[in-house]
Amino acid sequence: QRLGCSCDWERERFTMDAGLSKAVREVFVRLYQEKLIYRDNRLNPIHEGTNGIQALDLLSRRAVAGGGRSLETLGRAVARDVEAASADDRLRGHAQELARAWEQLRATTQRLAAASAADPDLGLANASAYLQAFGHVVVAWMWLRQGAAAVRGLARAEGPDRDFYEGKLAACRWFFRWELPSVSHPLAMLSALDPTCLEARPSWF
Repeated sequence: QRLGCSCDWERERFTMDAGLSKAVREVFVRLYQEKLIYRDNRLNPIHEGTNGIQALDLLSRRAVAGGGRSLETLGRAVARDVEAASADDRLRGHAQELARAWEQLRATTQRLAAASAADPDLGLANASAYLQAFGHVVVAWMWLRQGAAAVRGLARAEGPDRDFYEGKLAACRWFFRWELPSVSHPLAMLSALDPTCLEARPSWF
């Protein structure tokens, strides 16, 4: 709550809550009857491939929805926080790094969208790498927001509260130094439309 990004526990739901359990049971029964899952081993076939499916969904639909308007909307929100954080000495470097990462992600998305329109197999071949890079950039944005909240909190914090906020700033620094830099290479390979994985044949393994 002090960082302004806590969960809304009043809206917490669990799959077996009264409002959801019937729907969950019906889906599991239907999938079992259709021989799409196994009794006593339900989660494995559901989780298998989920990352790839979500990656394809992100790259082929959500990131390019409305001609890219969804990504532009997100980009404007990121830009507002980058501009605000740039005014603080402790966050300026992180803000600049996030701005560069976002621009690379945006350009890569446009490149992949154009490639997918001409050749979906090539454009979507490395969607999982795109999902991971996209996630890292968004998490960096969240850390920048938490860093800004921590800076504001430090202005009036005392005792343990100061340690709390300093710890958040340290975690923010760690992510920007150790995690965000990892997106540059995969985004470059995505922009280059590297076909290595797409060209692999089952007989080679």
